[in-house]
Amino acid sequence: MEGAFVVVSTVRDAEVTRSLRALADRLRFLLHVADQPELCDFALPAVVQRGSLTVAVATGGASPGLARRMREELETLLDQRLGAFVERLAALRARVANLPPEERARLLNEAVGAVRIDGTLELPE
Repeated sequence: MEGAFVVVSTVRDAEVTRSLRALADRLRFLLHVADQPELCDFALPAVVQRGSLTVAVATGGASPGLARRMREELETLLDQRLGAFVERLAALRARVANLPPEERARLLNEAVGAVRIDGTLELPE
C-alpha cells in the first residue's frame, strides 16, 4: 500500500484491521474500515445525485443500514428533474450577478421556492 492515498477495507478480521490502521499511520494514507468508524479517517456517506445536486446521508458509522435506507427513500422522493433545475439556477445566478444584493437574493429565493420539501418540483410549464 506504499504510495496509496486512500484505502477502503471491508475485512472483518480485527487483527488485520488493527494492522491496517498502524500501516495507514506509518505510510500516511487515509483509511476507511467498513463498520468500524473508530478506525476511519473519513466517512463514506450514502449519496443521491441529481445532476450537480448531491445529497449525502451519514450516521458516523453507527448504522450504515439506516444511511442506505434513507438514501433509497431519497431516491424515490427527489425529482429526476432536479439536476436540470440546478443548471437553470446556475444560469439565473450568473444573469443576476450584477444586481443589487437584495434584488439578487429575492429572485434566487423565488426560484428556489419551486422545490418542495419532499424534493418535488413545482415548475411553471
